[in-house]
Amino acid sequence: IYLEIERAGLDPARFEHAWRRLVAHHDMLRAVVLPDGRQQVLADPPLWSLPVEDLTMLDPETEAARLLALREELSHECHDLERWPTWTIRALRRPGGVVRLLVGIDCWAIDGRSWQVMFGDLATLYEDGDAVLKTTGIGFRDYILAAGRAEEGPAFARDLAYWQARIPHLPGPPPVPRAARLPEGRPRFRRLSLRIDAGLLAGLKRRAAARGLTLASTLLAAYAEVFDRWSGSRHFMLNVPRWNRRDLHPDVPDIIGEFATFTLLEVDNRPTGNPADDAFAARARRLQDRLWTDLAHARVSGVRVLREWRRLSPDAPAGTIPSVFTDEPASRATDGAADDPRTRSWMASISRIGDVVHSLSQTPQVWIDTQYHELDGTLLGHWDAHDALFPDGLVDDMFAGWEGLIRSLASGDDAWSDPCPIPLPAGQIARRRAANATAAPIDRTELHDAVTGHAVRLGDAMAVADGRGRLSWTALAERIAETAGRLAAAGMSGGDVIAVAMRKGAAQLVAAQAIQRLGAVMVAVDPDLPPTRRAHILTDSGARLVLVDETTAGIEGPAVMAVDIRSAADPVLIAAGRGLAAPDPARPLAALVYTSGSTGLPKGVILEQR
Repeated sequence: IYLEIERAGLDPARFEHAWRRLVAHHDMLRAVVLPDGRQQVLADPPLWSLPVEDLTMLDPETEAARLLALREELSHECHDLERWPTWTIRALRRPGGVVRLLVGIDCWAIDGRSWQVMFGDLATLYEDGDAVLKTTGIGFRDYILAAGRAEEGPAFARDLAYWQARIPHLPGPPPVPRAARLPEGRPRFRRLSLRIDAGLLAGLKRRAAARGLTLASTLLAAYAEVFDRWSGSRHFMLNVPRWNRRDLHPDVPDIIGEFATFTLLEVDNRPTGNPADDAFAARARRLQDRLWTDLAHARVSGVRVLREWRRLSPDAPAGTIPSVFTDEPASRATDGAADDPRTRSWMASISRIGDVVHSLSQTPQVWIDTQYHELDGTLLGHWDAHDALFPDGLVDDMFAGWEGLIRSLASGDDAWSDPCPIPLPAGQIARRRAANATAAPIDRTELHDAVTGHAVRLGDAMAVADGRGRLSWTALAERIAETAGRLAAAGMSGGDVIAVAMRKGAAQLVAAQAIQRLGAVMVAVDPDLPPTRRAHILTDSGARLVLVDETTAGIEGPAVMAVDIRSAADPVLIAAGRGLAAPDPARPLAALVYTSGSTGLPKGVILEQR
């Protein structure tokens, strides 16, 4: 996590002293990872000093460039966990007595609840350099050993059985559209933020409570609606971190460590058919109930659930569940204190030192991480997104959908009863309207007339080719007229049903166009169908004649005529075909197309002429 904290009068020396005392008090701030993967707490690490850089003499443009360069360097820095410290803090003196702190921490040993403890203690030590922090009777190592022993009991076995029973029914992550070309190298995240003022926040809480919902559940349900809208799936999984501090010792709330795991939260927005049950409020209550039921079986970590899922099911996701909703941890006051700094929002604690002017979190294998904080009566919401994974503009549209839904829920009642409370983005609506704006004058030209026109303009240019040869536009028009003349000579006329039993090729094209020129109705018959199915189609359609070529000449029918486009054309038949009266433009049918049929027999579908 990376933060920039700024305030006029902020004292770097006081902050340095406070941070040193904080590190001395909390052992996991002195931890490193050994080459074999074990963790070690350093008893006496080197003395840390706060680097201070003076920017007061720089012109505004140079100062801004320096700030941006440092932000780019530190916000994406990954520390060597085998070397202490695994965090970087710098101070910048700016004009007007302003000091900005740049804080980058690798949170491998610190979870969200630990941030509350850490920044609560830091603010206390900054305000009073002689303050005495509450001592604890255990460390994080003691907790881990005790938690490991707890996994051997019957309560853990019951929770594991609960998740194993649910695994066959769990969906995968939401299939959000991905970029055509995925990025390479280290992930880079971008933060999107919103602020809901005190009035709207009060309205949101009031309307949520009236429907039996907490603020956290409402924001989570709104987040789920975003993925419902953009993923094309109504049934998917979200990742909800939980702080996982078991009551194994009275001092557990006051120590720092990576206690957190996550809950795999199933979102099921599939329609029920009942409008009341499909409204946002009803879906939000079901999601809240689902989460609370899962949390009642929280002895099994999300990592263990994923392992069990992969062991028991071939359909388990290959990676993690990358869409994350982080609920700010709640905790109880200790020693009866009504306003213990360790139980406040860490943003509120930081505000005792300075104002957070920039922040960013980055987590491996996470695509979008949502967080929120309540600060001074307002609601701050953030998305930290691996932007390059998604098509341009998608994350911005999704975030705008989340913010818009939250504001609608806070300001009125309509969105609560809406089954689709997030409208399409304006850009998508415009693109859909443009794509569907197909109104245009209808070209009444018959296809065979279009071929004749092309023959006049293009002559000997190639019109069609297949594995047996080529036809120019002139030759194609002549073969169509010749075949139409032959059909007329055989007694066929407008409205008659004529089957074409040929494979794809030039002869099939000529046959279809000749039937249209005559004004008859074509029935396409797959020559590779079993004879009984072909016979059914011919009988059911009422076909009077079957057209074949040299490859399908053995097919039987009420009458059979071969279409020959390889031998010399007959000028008499060509003239006869060209002299035929124009087909009736009002004739209703152009073709019959037979499907496989759900009852086992092919069924005909009528294609109209227009």
